[in-house]
Amino acid sequence: MSFSYNTLIFLLSLGVLFFLPGYLLLRVLLKRYPALTIFETWVFSFAVGIGALNFLMILMGKAGTSFSQGTLAIGITLTALLSLLLFFFRKRFSPKKEDTGPTTKPNPWSFSKKQTWLFMLLLTLTVLTKTVYLSHAILPTSTDLGHHMYWSKLIAETGTLPIYAKQDIVTENGVYHISEPEPIADFIIGEHLPFAALNILSGIDFLSAFPILLLLFVNLMALLALVTLARTLADSIKSPFFSESVFTPQNIALATLFLFGPLYTLASPQAKFVSGGVVGNTFGNFFIPIIILAYFRAFKEKRSDFLALGFFLTFSLAYIHHLSTLMTLFVLVASGLLYLVLHWNTLGTTLRHWLQIFLKPKPLFITLAACLFFFAVAMPTYIEQSAVGTAIGTPTKTTRTGLSFYQITCSSGETRVARRRLRRSGGVQ
Repeated sequence: MSFSYNTLIFLLSLGVLFFLPGYLLLRVLLKRYPALTIFETWVFSFAVGIGALNFLMILMGKAGTSFSQGTLAIGITLTALLSLLLFFFRKRFSPKKEDTGPTTKPNPWSFSKKQTWLFMLLLTLTVLTKTVYLSHAILPTSTDLGHHMYWSKLIAETGTLPIYAKQDIVTENGVYHISEPEPIADFIIGEHLPFAALNILSGIDFLSAFPILLLLFVNLMALLALVTLARTLADSIKSPFFSESVFTPQNIALATLFLFGPLYTLASPQAKFVSGGVVGNTFGNFFIPIIILAYFRAFKEKRSDFLALGFFLTFSLAYIHHLSTLMTLFVLVASGLLYLVLHWNTLGTTLRHWLQIFLKPKPLFITLAACLFFFAVAMPTYIEQSAVGTAIGTPTKTTRTGLSFYQITCSSGETRVARRRLRRSGGVQ
């Protein structure tokens, strides 16, 4: 009975904390038509909800409001009411468009009966495989989840934002003493607030299955985000080298689900990251494809609302995982430059269209709000403390320092063979 009750409370908390505010804010940001598919609605709502919750709790913490069930409920309620007011305000004063009748564009998610059964089979196999694998990893199996849950529990118990600091045991003249607190740039507040919020609202203990279940849920949402991105790209990009009857958006989506589902369901970026408690990477693996999808639809369909959504999700990721943010920026910049190179003949027109999309109210508002939050409310810890070293991953562990050029040349295959032969002949000591 307790297990069923905790499961129900966990699912209800997911809906209240993430999906409800995420869906309402999504309706404010995006136009109603053309409508999102059910998969896009799910993944976008969950991503927007994570970002909204993090920003809400940071604002509450900086304002001196203690985190509790009551304050969280009030904050989420106010967020929902504000979203509803903005939605009705936009609907009331936005110009009405003439009804052009039902669209005749075929739905790329219109699976056949066989494709539907195959989709359900692949998804079921994925979930069952992950569940069996993680059934022996409910409690932390590595230090990653342990130290992340330490900070999340500290937030939940104190009701305040943590100060990421550490103290070491140092020796001076043979005397041991504790050093002064030093800032920790490796931890980012957005990794811990969702877990703390779930604990505060649901009351489920950290020494339970809920941290692993939340990471598993994020991992499954990342799988749906990849499938949705693959379907959108397949529906938008046509190639003369592939048969349109075989490489349909539905088949591409199923192939993506098979590749990242049953085939590599236990790979490091998936179940092993979940069992190991690699929180930042797990959230980053979810945000990266959904951010790319938002920007792709923004420039493909010339929609400023999707551009605003992409800005919001990118800014949200910056407060969750720095390396994922850096990778996302690299991908976006490289994709933009590659597109401009391939369309060099229409460079002026393309840049003008991009500027017109950016200079719309929603992207400008999100950009202004992000700048105000960044400079006036809170910066990510890796920006405040050691931006360059942390963002590009300056190695601090011997397992991450790699090899010098000399070590690489001396440890490569041909060099080692040559050195071995010289050593046998007495040429090298």
